[in-house]
Amino acid sequence: MKKNIIALATVALGASCSANAGVYGTAYLSLSQFSIEAQDPNNPNNIITDVSGLVQIDSGSRGTRDSAAYNGSGSSDQDQSGSDPEYPADATLLCEGPDCGALGLTENTSTGLASHANNFSAADVEVSGSLLGGDAAGFTYADGGIDTDVFAEANSSATIGNQAIASTINVAQSINIRFTALIDLLVDAFISQDVKNDNTIDAYAFASASFSATLTPNGSFLAVAGAGGSWTDLASDTPGPDSLSFDQTFNYASDWFTIGPGTYSLNIEQTSDVIIDQVRVIPEPSGLALMGLGILGLGIAGRRKLK
Repeated sequence: MKKNIIALATVALGASCSANAGVYGTAYLSLSQFSIEAQDPNNPNNIITDVSGLVQIDSGSRGTRDSAAYNGSGSSDQDQSGSDPEYPADATLLCEGPDCGALGLTENTSTGLASHANNFSAADVEVSGSLLGGDAAGFTYADGGIDTDVFAEANSSATIGNQAIASTINVAQSINIRFTALIDLLVDAFISQDVKNDNTIDAYAFASASFSATLTPNGSFLAVAGAGGSWTDLASDTPGPDSLSFDQTFNYASDWFTIGPGTYSLNIEQTSDVIIDQVRVIPEPSGLALMGLGILGLGIAGRRKLK
């Protein structure tokens, strides 16, 4: 799991992040062992994990795209499967910003960072495996960082789109199905305390990851089966701790859904997004300061009259 590398980098450098301070956002989501399961029509207690004998993929497409931008300089990539819904799609790793060379990022293997105190924006995405074989896997990764004494903006995004036309086979009556997967995620938006306490700095950090899967009868707009999840962290630029973050690994299973014989559209989407910025602002003068300026002005005016 790539997230383990990210988590280790984040934990190991937690003190560095606090010491160097700044703003960062991380959104990593990995779905592995994704599959469609069914209850045996003759024995509901028996779960069928390989539904290739009940459902077949007739056609479809699969694609990935990602983008990264730092202070107006950006790049993007995409990899589309054409008409093969089980094609391994892999948009290239992207990184923008002055510190990309020091991060040690590599394509589809390491998304751990040398330090979140660096100034960068990065994204990566990959999807592979069979939708019906239980080995479908996809990950989306977006990341960015801005050091305390740097004023910049960064954003990154990674998206998977999987569309397929699926039809039931060897099914004479309705069956119950569900979506399952092993989910590994890390979503965190962070603004350090020195930035929070500095009224001359305005900062923003947003990180989000999500996935969804729907099954819709052909010719209909109403899905008969669905699954998904969404995790979002928004850091607040006010004094106090940022406690919200998501660092989890768990087995996911949707509710059971009943489908009948026929043809269906299967749509699966997965995304990771990060937006961060840090700017210098001129704080508004306080009421006491304004009063002082007013008194000073009156004093100057009085001296002028005396002269």
